[in-house]
Amino acid sequence: MHLKKAALTGLCAASLLLGSLHLSNAAWADEVITPVPVNYVVDGDFEGSDASRWLFEGAQASAIAIKAQDNHTVGGSHSAAYWSGSDFHFKVSQRIEGLANGRYMLKAYTQGGGGETSSRLFAVSDGGEPVHANFINTGYNNWQQPQITHINLTVTNGSCTIGFEVDGKANNWGSIDDISLVRIGDVETAPVSMTVQPIHVTSWLNALPALPSVVSAVYNDDQSYLEVPVQWETSQASDYNHVGVYQRIGTIQGSDTTVPAIITVNLKSADLNADGVVNVADLALAYYDFNVSRGSVNWERAQKADLNNDGIVDLNDVQLMANQMIQPLP
Repeated sequence: MHLKKAALTGLCAASLLLGSLHLSNAAWADEVITPVPVNYVVDGDFEGSDASRWLFEGAQASAIAIKAQDNHTVGGSHSAAYWSGSDFHFKVSQRIEGLANGRYMLKAYTQGGGGETSSRLFAVSDGGEPVHANFINTGYNNWQQPQITHINLTVTNGSCTIGFEVDGKANNWGSIDDISLVRIGDVETAPVSMTVQPIHVTSWLNALPALPSVVSAVYNDDQSYLEVPVQWETSQASDYNHVGVYQRIGTIQGSDTTVPAIITVNLKSADLNADGVVNVADLALAYYDFNVSRGSVNWERAQKADLNNDGIVDLNDVQLMANQMIQPLP
């Protein structure tokens, strides 16, 4: 009887053990292990794994240094901190090689007093155009997280240079920490949509407006942008022969995206002697250079009296000057 009870007890124990092993194995089989993304930035937390990989540039590069202080993120004791008693500019970068081609995301943490002229995270892959993410510091320990998304950052030649750049004023201060570059996926072949804001330009009557050769295009993310070349519609100075607002359309090279240029054409001021008022003194200066035309020896002096930009100082300019004597420009 005792042997039977012992056998039954052993059998039950074995069954329970096997059941627990089965459940444990089943739970292990169902568990999904998510791989931790690889951060390809060396010493991105500035904790000293290899600080020599960072390149410090700029006339006031001494404004930035890796320091052990309280303005760092959780999990470390160091950050790249900056301050200067005078205006400063610096650029800190790291070249990363041996990258698999694909789309990457660059992120960092920043904090500081704010007021900088400009501050931005940047990345440029070999053979590609630089992309940026501006950041604005808003106070001590108010950490911002600028990022350049995988939509914007593509590596196709195995290398990429990343970093941050600050153009600061006297007594601006801040710090940058935990910079990371991780691969998100393969290179996408489908075109990425972009948005380009209209360009606003001011020009003079009968003058060809100066339109930019590149514009900032935002790619699906208003924190990142790319400077892209633009081809404008052809025009001539004579197309702008009236005071008013004109529009020209440009096309982003390599895409179907267009951008409008809003051109405001104004009349030159007839205040030739810059005394704040248009009067007979200015009229006398115009008569002094009367009939002087473009290409003449004295044209450099006389051209300010060519109010309608037609290449000669004549009665048309005198009439425009008289109009401004009666009705000054706003």
